[in-house]
Amino acid sequence: MNTEKAIKATIFSAMGVTAVIICVTWAGKEKQFSEQQSRVSVYNRLTTLIGKIITVSNADSLLTWNKSFNSDFYDGETIPPEDSATLLAMRRFRFELNDKLSGTTNILDSGRFEKTGQDIIKACQMQIAKMTKGSEELAKNN
Repeated sequence: MNTEKAIKATIFSAMGVTAVIICVTWAGKEKQFSEQQSRVSVYNRLTTLIGKIITVSNADSLLTWNKSFNSDFYDGETIPPEDSATLLAMRRFRFELNDKLSGTTNILDSGRFEKTGQDIIKACQMQIAKMTKGSEELAKNN
């Protein structure tokens, strides 16, 4: 009789430990997924903003979006430091944006402003592709 109770208690304990392990693992994966979604959202917002900036013809809108670019992305810490490609593209774009706002034109490369904006968009798209590829591989492994 005692052996039967011990077996039942052992099975119950093992099931309880398994349930706890599953819950902890699930919570960790959920947090990782949430962080990844947040980063993808940041890259999408940056891409949209840069698209607006490089296509705008209104100086007032350009000035407003410049402030948004500087405060939300350039001066903020929304892009992780390990994403050096995007950060470098943003730095180059900021110089070109400041030149455009001051009325300076690049006589050697008149499309430089748009090209540097496209560099940011491409860098963001590459980061999104890396993150989504990583999440697809993670889902396959689980």
